[in-house]
Amino acid sequence: MRGMYSGAQGERQIPQKARLLQGEKRTASGPQPIVIIASENVASLVAYILEEEGHLTIAAHDISRGAALAQKHEACLILLDTDVLDQREPKHSAIEPLITNATSPLLILTPDSEHWNSLVRPALSVRVVQKPLPTLALLTAIRTQMAAAGRVGELQFADVRASLRTRGIRRGARRVHTSPTQFRMLCHLLRYPGKVISREELIEAVWKRNAGIDRRTVDAHIVRLRKALTCAGEPNLIQTVRSAGYLLDSDN
Repeated sequence: MRGMYSGAQGERQIPQKARLLQGEKRTASGPQPIVIIASENVASLVAYILEEEGHLTIAAHDISRGAALAQKHEACLILLDTDVLDQREPKHSAIEPLITNATSPLLILTPDSEHWNSLVRPALSVRVVQKPLPTLALLTAIRTQMAAAGRVGELQFADVRASLRTRGIRRGARRVHTSPTQFRMLCHLLRYPGKVISREELIEAVWKRNAGIDRRTVDAHIVRLRKALTCAGEPNLIQTVRSAGYLLDSDN
């Protein structure tokens, strides 16, 4: 993947093919776009990256315009770079239109994720991501947020893809065979790449707090899931964090 998305102005030249819609109404059968609320050059950079991935994008340079476009076009995601906010205005009130009446999931890119997490109470529909971050990490965050909010039918991290429609898993071109339990476990990990997931959280997400499930059962399923994902010699993506749980991470 090219480059590093940092929100810095003038990071690189954007080819003319980067396409920013400016408000034409999509057809009922057309794709749901991603609305990017950012400065002009950052919006162009992110749009270029996303459109190479096959996404449709719409640029907006302020909150009110972005909220209106997201509603008009039934956006599958709103991507907000907090650098566009007026620093004199309270942050929570500034993004109120994106939260109170939002019909689209929201991904907030900010250099101060701790502060924003305390402001917006992240949930399935709202996620805060610390920037700067690598391009691949940005794309993963976008996919994850849309999937968590039910806007796409596939979860992906690195070369692992799980289809929520077919309940199938692929590692690169290879089909991966797992049990239904291990599929649900992998999907939960794919929704939160880079985050440590405790065994208790996996029990709640996968088994819905079944009283008969203990930590050793979780560990046994993780062993089988790892074996299925690496049986053709691929690197392990599911890392064990001692005394804490498991982490989906490609940095081995």
